[in-house]
Amino acid sequence: TLPQPPPPANDQCSGATALSDNVYYFENTANATDDTVPCLGTDSKGVWFTYTPSISGTTTVDTCTSDFDTKIEIFSGSCGSLTSLGCNDDGSCGLQSSFSFPSTAGVTYRICAGGFGGASGNLQIRAHAVANPTSTPTLGYGRQGTNIVFNWPTSATGYTLQSTTDLGTAAVWSAVSPPP
Repeated sequence: TLPQPPPPANDQCSGATALSDNVYYFENTANATDDTVPCLGTDSKGVWFTYTPSISGTTTVDTCTSDFDTKIEIFSGSCGSLTSLGCNDDGSCGLQSSFSFPSTAGVTYRICAGGFGGASGNLQIRAHAVANPTSTPTLGYGRQGTNIVFNWPTSATGYTLQSTTDLGTAAVWSAVSPPP
């Protein structure tokens, strides 16, 4: 018999592979060993990853383009002192997994990805953080002589003030120039 190939470098939490933002990482998990994680129980052929978002908001980890039935679990903390943030088996992309969680810029999260029921195969995994939408600013208005003056907080960026001279059904709106 031929010797069994060694497990991948990220077979254990301490050897986790860092994921880049919104880029699928490819790995065959056939030689990985089983991991036992709190939320999923035994994660067959589990491999480990880290992800550190550059923005605070919501991070989504998915294995949607993998060719086998996957499971994932997300953790905060360091290896040996992990806290489960949640897990997924059969997410929004069929038998593959997808899990979203609130995340903080600069914090490293750990991910264990493996197969359901002993499955292994071509794992494709990515993580992506998006900023939570900010609330719509409160628009203030008042009268100054014959003018109506609008105002909003200076922290409300990314909005465009538009005007029209006809408030009927054929109103044509255009951006105020110069922008406020």
